[in-house]
Amino acid sequence: MRNANAGRDILKTPVALLPDGGTLTTRLTAALNGGGDGTRPVIILKRELPPFMSTFPNEIVTCRLPDGRKRRVFVKYQAGQSHRSYGHRGDIPYETEVYRRVLHPLRDFRPRCLGAHRDLETGDTSLFLEYVYCNVRLSDMVWKRSTRQPRAMIQAARWGQLSVPRHDLYFTIGERLAGSWIHIRPPVCLESWPYVFNRGSEAFTTVSNWDSSDWIVDGDDAYENTKRVAFLEFADLPRMTGQPLELALFMRTERDMAEQNDLERRGWRIRHSSDVAATPETYQAYIQNSRGEFSCAKRSYVEFQNAWISDRTLCYLASGKPVVVQNTGPSAFLPDGEGMFRFSTAAEAADAFAAINANYERHCRAAREIAEAHFDARRSLETILNVALSAHVSAVGGR
Repeated sequence: MRNANAGRDILKTPVALLPDGGTLTTRLTAALNGGGDGTRPVIILKRELPPFMSTFPNEIVTCRLPDGRKRRVFVKYQAGQSHRSYGHRGDIPYETEVYRRVLHPLRDFRPRCLGAHRDLETGDTSLFLEYVYCNVRLSDMVWKRSTRQPRAMIQAARWGQLSVPRHDLYFTIGERLAGSWIHIRPPVCLESWPYVFNRGSEAFTTVSNWDSSDWIVDGDDAYENTKRVAFLEFADLPRMTGQPLELALFMRTERDMAEQNDLERRGWRIRHSSDVAATPETYQAYIQNSRGEFSCAKRSYVEFQNAWISDRTLCYLASGKPVVVQNTGPSAFLPDGEGMFRFSTAAEAADAFAAINANYERHCRAAREIAEAHFDARRSLETILNVALSAHVSAVGGR
């Protein structure tokens, strides 16, 4: 039996990124304030590392407040880290403002934000959140393959990690989810993403995160669910085709840099995602100057077999850029072989590049036609409104 926790210790927060006890006491006292004037310090009783670091350093702190109450606090540190590339979450100051401005007014939302502290010397922000007991990561749950995502959400709601209010309708872009989920097609605004043809465009590209702490536990099996693992499976693809391939990746660790060097030796072009996607405008320009998209999918999408497709891929299609993307399961409408190629092996991907380059303009037009026929935002919104309003009329008795 495979150990579900194998390899996870390396994903914990390095102790070197955590503040010392005195600094943490000062920050906790200032942020929590102990219900009083903040002159009596919070007493730290215990510090422990969660199983995963995630994007930013974090820890769980048990402390005693000046009024004598004990409290467990989940702490996230900026620690000089940044995550500002377009399409990603932003940094700790940004997350702090989301909690304060958006989530704080929601009375039932968990975890609650207990406070934040900004270091005047370094400018780093520490975010202090309510610790949610008995919580689990969605990716660490065990659920049946045919209905993984909805069951995971229900289980998470029971265990307190997610607060999922009751709704009348549930929409999903997954084609094969069971139960009460209503399938809609993911939208792209065609007016904002016009057709751009350039026969001289050279590289098939994509923009992606590289590594994360995402794991899936499925019964006795556990696997790393990252784009890193997905792309490394096809690391030798440049040696099988003359088509230039370029990845714009968010890389930040020494291991990332070593893997970047290895990929470049194998023929990949690697750029940092912040160079091409720091703003919506540069992100769009990068896509529109590409010859097409090549991208792999996280293993969970392949395992789920629900025909998942990235919203980034929709932007390539709308721009008239043919896409070569990993097959994520049978689809009732996604084409394969004209403007879009869905591969399962490196050989299939190489054959797709050859087919596209043999009649590039035809495949560019086909890509745009796919976006117009299946992913027009106006039609997606029309579907949502028609279903929702019809359900409302039925609920009120046809009035």
